[in-house]
Amino acid sequence: MNFHSSFQSLAAIAGFILPIFSTSVSLQPQAVAQTQSPPQVSVNFPQSGSAGSTPSRTAGGGVRGSGSSCVAKGKNAVPLTVLMPTSNVGKTFQSDPKLFVSIPKTTAIVAEVAILDEDFNEIYVESGFPLPEQLAQNPGIAQFDLKGANLQPNQTYTWTFALICDSRDRSRDILVEGQFQRLELDSESKAEIGQKTTLEQAKFYASQGVWIETIDLLSALRQSHPEEWNELLNSVGLEELTPMPFVE
Repeated sequence: MNFHSSFQSLAAIAGFILPIFSTSVSLQPQAVAQTQSPPQVSVNFPQSGSAGSTPSRTAGGGVRGSGSSCVAKGKNAVPLTVLMPTSNVGKTFQSDPKLFVSIPKTTAIVAEVAILDEDFNEIYVESGFPLPEQLAQNPGIAQFDLKGANLQPNQTYTWTFALICDSRDRSRDILVEGQFQRLELDSESKAEIGQKTTLEQAKFYASQGVWIETIDLLSALRQSHPEEWNELLNSVGLEELTPMPFVE
C-alpha cells in the first residue's frame, strides 16, 4: 500500500517535470537561431523640411541663360540632379566634402563646382572637372571630390554645379545649386564612430541628419548592400535614381 502511494507520487512529480523539460528543449533551437542571425542595419535618412530659400536639387533641364541644351531630352530622360536630401542642404563634418550628381547623357566634357561663403564670397571654384566619356552615350552618377574647399565648422555655404555646354558662352550652362552646412564632431562621437562597421557608421550619420558622410559610405557599399543604397535614395524621394549606374 505504501509502495503504491509512493509510485503515484513519483508519477505525479514526473508529470509536472516533463512538460517543463520539454518546453526548455523546444526553445533551444530558436535561441541558437537568434544568436546566429546577423544584426540587421537599416539606413533610412530622416525627413527634413525644405529650406524656403534653397534652390531645387534638380536642374529640370533649364539653362543659365538662352541657348540650346547639351543634354539628352525626352520622356524618360532624367534631368541633372544632385543627390541631396529633400532640404537640399548637405550637412557634413568634412572640410572637403563630396558631391554626387546624376548626369544625363550629355555632349558636355567638363563641369564646374563653385562654393560661396555666407557673405557670398567665392571660396572655391573648379572649372576643369572632366566628365566621364561614358556620359556621351548613357546617363550615370558621378562623384566629385572637392579637395581644397576647406569648409569651416558652424558655417553654411552655397554651392553650384554646372555642366559647361559651351566654354565660349557660359550662358548655356546647365546649373543646379544647394548648400553645405559644416558641423563639428566632438571627440566622444568620433570615438564611438570608430568602433562601428562601415554600415553601422552610415546608419549613425543618417540618424544625425549628416548627409555627405551617409551617402559617401553607402556609395562604397552599393554593390555588397544594394538594398541599403536603394532605401537611402527612397527615403529622400530619389527612388528614380536607384538603378542609375556610377561612372568613373
